[in-house]
Amino acid sequence: MDENTKVVVQAQWSVTAESTLDFSALMQLLAALDKVGNLSAAAKLTQFSYRHAWGVIRQAEQVLAVALIETSRRQGSKLTDFARQLLHRYRLSDQKVRAFLQEQQQLFSADLHDLYKKQQVVLRLYASHGFAVEGLMRQKPDDQAPYIELNYRTGIEALEALQRNECDVAGFEIPMGHYQAPTLAMYRSALSQTPLLLALLAQRNVGLFVQTGNPLGIHTIADLMRPEVRVVNRQKGSGSRNLMELMIAEQELDADLILNYGATEFTHMAVAAHVASGMADVGFGIETAAQRCGLDFISLAKQRYFFAFHQEMVNSAIIQQFLQRLRSTDYHSYMQQLAGYEAEGIGTLYTLADAFGDDFDFTTLQHTHDWTHI
Repeated sequence: MDENTKVVVQAQWSVTAESTLDFSALMQLLAALDKVGNLSAAAKLTQFSYRHAWGVIRQAEQVLAVALIETSRRQGSKLTDFARQLLHRYRLSDQKVRAFLQEQQQLFSADLHDLYKKQQVVLRLYASHGFAVEGLMRQKPDDQAPYIELNYRTGIEALEALQRNECDVAGFEIPMGHYQAPTLAMYRSALSQTPLLLALLAQRNVGLFVQTGNPLGIHTIADLMRPEVRVVNRQKGSGSRNLMELMIAEQELDADLILNYGATEFTHMAVAAHVASGMADVGFGIETAAQRCGLDFISLAKQRYFFAFHQEMVNSAIIQQFLQRLRSTDYHSYMQQLAGYEAEGIGTLYTLADAFGDDFDFTTLQHTHDWTHI
């Protein structure tokens, strides 16, 4: 089993009464019928025979004990109010199920590959969630390269694990500009215990996810205070949640007055799927997730994503091989295709002083060696 082998997880909806109804097929047919207004055309669109399509509708009406379509000679067929609401609620649920399955598919695929790994060196990577990290895991390493064991953690959790030697590399994000200093204050303890080096992964755009066309006219964090705007959030402790709260505090807004502010998801894709399904009007995260879910994106800030490791490990084989993978041509090409990411300088090494300057107190960690050539 090689690195390109993939696990595919799919959901099958059904309703069981005296007979089992293929609910996924029914929803597919109702969606087509709602679009074209004719059962014959809907059958062709779904690649069902007309007889089969009619049988699916009749069985569903018997199982659900309610009419699903209204037919007239002049106007063709249309969904009943019940069928239209049923289709809408199915779409909302299906969006969440698909996002969950995608996440579980990635986790199980990593577990399966792990089972097939021969005895070899393992690099323990703890990192906050991001598409660049996912892409790094998909890169096929050299035969002698260490196997990367990935565990998703918030940035602060990853850095704290690095200081306890529970991982070899910690991935975390820091916003640029005037949000950098207060964010570093949160990370200070985890960054300053032992000398660290940072490898730059990328810059990425962070902002608001809104429905296509931005129907509610949302443009700033202040718009989240409007009573009709429903928000979905990242979990507490995540870099995105911390940045959003800094923006709220900067404008002296009361987060408790934001509708659904306590509703949380654990990945950028889950937040975007929540908005795409219509269960929220706005979310906060990275541009890639918005693009993949067909949402509009309002950029509010930039983050730099780094991989941290102990300075004393810089010349070790395991770190050098990790840096080679990070700087590979294939990975650079992958990064250039990610919406909202800037891959210039990928793999460049920094001391904390070089990366953050006066925004951090480095009096206990003065490094003068030039690491950029490594």
